[in-house]
Formats: sequence, C-alpha cells, structure tokens
Amino acid sequence: MKRWLIIFSAVLAVTAAVFIAALPAIKRHVESVNCSNQMHVILYCAVLMWPDEHGGKLPSDFLSMSNELITPKFLVCPGDHLHQPAASWATFTTNNCSYEIVAPGISKSATNVVFLRCKIHDYVGYADDRLLDGSGRLVRPNRLW
Repeated sequence: MKRWLIIFSAVLAVTAAVFIAALPAIKRHVESVNCSNQMHVILYCAVLMWPDEHGGKLPSDFLSMSNELITPKFLVCPGDHLHQPAASWATFTTNNCSYEIVAPGISKSATNVVFLRCKIHDYVGYADDRLLDGSGRLVRPNRLW
C-alpha cells in the first residue's frame, strides 16, 4: 500500500511538472488562435462589408472602419503584451494597434496583394478573405455563422 502511494505521488509530480513546463507553449498557441480569429473579424469587415459602399476598395486605415468593427479592442493582438487596446475610437492611435494595413485602399479584386498583417505572429490577410500564417499555410476561421 505504501509503495503504491509513493509511485502514485511520483507519477503525479512528473505529470504536474510536464504540464507546468508546457504552460507557456499552450498560452502562446491560444494567443495565436485568438489572433487569427481577430484577424478574420477584421478581414470580414474590411473585405465583405466595406467595399460595397466604397467603390470596391478596401479601407485605407482602421479608424475609417469604426462603424464596421464597432470596437478598437480587436486591433490589439492577444499575443501583444506591449500595447493596450483603446477604450474607444476617440482614443485610438497606432499605439493601440498590433495590426497594420499593408496595402491601404486596394481594390477588392487585388487578391494576390497582402492587405493586413499581424506584427506579432506575422499572419497576413488578403483581399479575398484568406489568412495565411508565417509559413504560408491557410488559417481557417473559427466562425460560428
């Protein structure tokens, strides 16, 4: 009985140590997934909502998308620990943003031009609503609609 308790305690300690060692990697993965979800929201607004009312062009800056994005909180990557989201569009500056519009005002038909980029994860978004990771793999949206 005592031997079983010692073995169980040792297994539990090793399992806990492995889990604790893996926590930073798990956190980075979750931040990366959340970043891609936020970028999909931004792309959805910029690519699927914006061009119909603006001559087929994508937005030139984030502030002009304030009606579509509703809140500037989407503009700080979950993996960006240096920037804080703006409380409102009135207080939004580039210091409250982890993402950049690489090709401002491009045509929606320019599907081979990078439109949006995450400065933290190096994800890139295109005018056809595609999102690719840093190695060029397609990142699918986790949309519920």
